[in-house]
Amino acid sequence: MSNQAARAPRICALVLGTLSLGLFFVPLVAPLLQAGTLTFVLREAWRGTLDFRIVLLATVGAAVGFLLFLATELIWIV
Repeated sequence: MSNQAARAPRICALVLGTLSLGLFFVPLVAPLLQAGTLTFVLREAWRGTLDFRIVLLATVGAAVGFLLFLATELIWIV
């Protein structure tokens, strides 16, 4: 496997984690993006293409983004 092909899942996981954190205020997109991020990261970690640090960063980005999404929804509802 080439070096570029080996780095693609890492870059994709980091981009998804960043987008999950950055787009927490978009009502319909945020939860789907965060669930997709967790699914992608766990699937690639199971295959062994991601190391622990990348899995941790992307998962924390998705989890914090989801918590911010829930807090924003609470503020909008109340």
